[in-house]
Amino acid sequence: MPPVNLTFLEMFLDLHPVLILLIIAAPLALLVWIGFKLSDKLGPDIDAAELAKQALALVSGGFIFIGAFAIVTSWDNQSRLGQTVINEFSSMTALAEDFGALHVPAGKTIAHALMTYAQFVKDTEIGTLGMVSPNREAQHQIAQIEYDVDQFVNSATLNPHQAEMIYAHLETIKAARKDRLTVTLPNLPVTVVVLVALSACLTLFGIAIFPPPRVRWIKFYYLGASLTVVVALVFTVFVLQAPKNAAEQVSKPIDIFIFSVKQGGANLKIGSPGEGGGQPPKGDGTSPQGPGTPPPGGESPPAMLPKPRQ
Repeated sequence: MPPVNLTFLEMFLDLHPVLILLIIAAPLALLVWIGFKLSDKLGPDIDAAELAKQALALVSGGFIFIGAFAIVTSWDNQSRLGQTVINEFSSMTALAEDFGALHVPAGKTIAHALMTYAQFVKDTEIGTLGMVSPNREAQHQIAQIEYDVDQFVNSATLNPHQAEMIYAHLETIKAARKDRLTVTLPNLPVTVVVLVALSACLTLFGIAIFPPPRVRWIKFYYLGASLTVVVALVFTVFVLQAPKNAAEQVSKPIDIFIFSVKQGGANLKIGSPGEGGGQPPKGDGTSPQGPGTPPPGGESPPAMLPKPRQ
């Protein structure tokens, strides 16, 4: 597999969530402590209180707006990725069931090709490697599946309804794959991410240097509550932007499809090597030969179903 070139933001999002939380919380907590000490040193300034209120309203309002925008955008993008995966693998399950209902050896060959494709998608295309992007092997595999299906339909005795349903599911899979590949994570521009972090720092520092009240513990409460909310909001934005987190959220339909085929869903159980029937075809494992692939020597493959009587 070729090396994955991650951007600086993608490498940061690829870190463990606990480490990301510490990287966010530690500098913000230090900034709050510096602002609090500065406020204590300068003492109360009643004349600046009104100006501070107006400035904090502006800065904190900007932070709330850009933070909410970032969360909604990230959540919507991750939800869209999940929906495209559901559409793709629901159609793939239906296609496997179509071949299972025919009870032909070619069905297991195509089922193995579908399962290999599903594993490629799970391991490379949905963010498992730290980025959401197309994979060449997966693209070759779906092209091989389309070729195998076409060869099977043309060489077998199928009624028009069966052929139509097989092609309909195949086209739905291809369309859903295209939709999935248009989704990107992280999808926020770096400028928006920087703006979220900058507005968070300005908001917390402004609260920290605000003139202290008569009761000292009240300011501790304000600072603690503000720090907690700001850290939680920024952390949520980064988690929703993380491709690996997206992969964990959307991989369930793929796992269900692989498990179903392995356990004999729609009479398409894939046996382990040596059991026969469900053995994967020989080769490098990334592009199995389909029922329509001519064998060595140039001989044509036998028909999968009997020809109609004359």
